[in-house]
Amino acid sequence: PGDSLAFSTSGLPGFCSLTDNGNRTGSIACSPGVGDSGTFNVIVTVTDDGVPPLGDSDTFVLTVNAPPSLSTLGNQTVEQESTLNIPLSATDPDSGDSLAYSETGLPTFCSLTDNGDRTASIACNPGGGDSGTFNVTVTVTDDGSPALSDSDTFDLTVILLMDIDIKPGSDPNSINLKSKGNIPVAILTTDTFYALEADPLSIEFGPGQATESHGRGHVKDVDGDGDMDLVLHFNMRDTGIGCGDTVATLTGETFGGQALTGSDAVRIVKCR
Repeated sequence: PGDSLAFSTSGLPGFCSLTDNGNRTGSIACSPGVGDSGTFNVIVTVTDDGVPPLGDSDTFVLTVNAPPSLSTLGNQTVEQESTLNIPLSATDPDSGDSLAYSETGLPTFCSLTDNGDRTASIACNPGGGDSGTFNVTVTVTDDGSPALSDSDTFDLTVILLMDIDIKPGSDPNSINLKSKGNIPVAILTTDTFYALEADPLSIEFGPGQATESHGRGHVKDVDGDGDMDLVLHFNMRDTGIGCGDTVATLTGETFGGQALTGSDAVRIVKCR
C-alpha cells in the first residue's frame, strides 16, 4: 500500500497527452485537429516504485474519424417542363469510410440518387404547375465512429414559362436591325399565368437585356381571347438582337418575386 504508481504510454499520437495525477490515477486527453485521423494502437503502463519495480499494461485502439467534405453546390435554376441534373461529390480523408447522401427540402419533382461511390446526383423535372423557390439542404455522412457529416444548402428556383408574342398581330415576327424604333412584346394571359402579375420594371428583352422604353406596360387583349395581356416596348438598338437570331427571349419577375421567362420566334431582315 505504500508504493507510488507512475503512468506511461507508448503509441500515443501527438494530439493526445497523458496526465499522471500522482494519486494512483491518471488521464489521457485528446484534441485531434484537421488532418488528424486514423487508428492508433496505444499501450498504457503503470509501474510501482517497489524493489524490483513491477508494472501492468493494457492496450487499446484509438480511432479518430475525420469528417467528410461535400462539394459546394451553389444556387440552381430550372425552367418549367425542362430537366436539371445536379452532380454531387464528396471527399473523406478516411479512405475506408463509406459515404451516404440525404436531403431535406427537395420538392417532389426532384429525386436524389446515391451512386454508392461517394458521388450522387439530383434530377429535377418540374411540370407546368411547378414554380417557386425551394430551400434544399444536402448532407453527406460517413460510417465512421462516431459518424460525421457535412452539409450544403442552396436555393432551387423554378422559372415560370410565359407565353409571349413579339410584334402582336405580325406573322412572321420580322425584326429590322436598322430600325431606330421600339419593338412591342406582349405577355399573354393563359390558364396558368395572369400577365398583369409580371412586374414591367423587372422585364428584360433580348441578349442586350433591354428594359421597357416607357418604364411601364399597357393592358390590352392582343389575342382576342377576352383576357387582358401586358404589352411592353423595347428600343430595337438596346435589345442586342443580331443577324442569325431566330428566337428572342424575355425574362423578369412577378411582383411577388417569381422568376419568369418566355421566348418567341423572330425573322431578321436588313441584316447588313
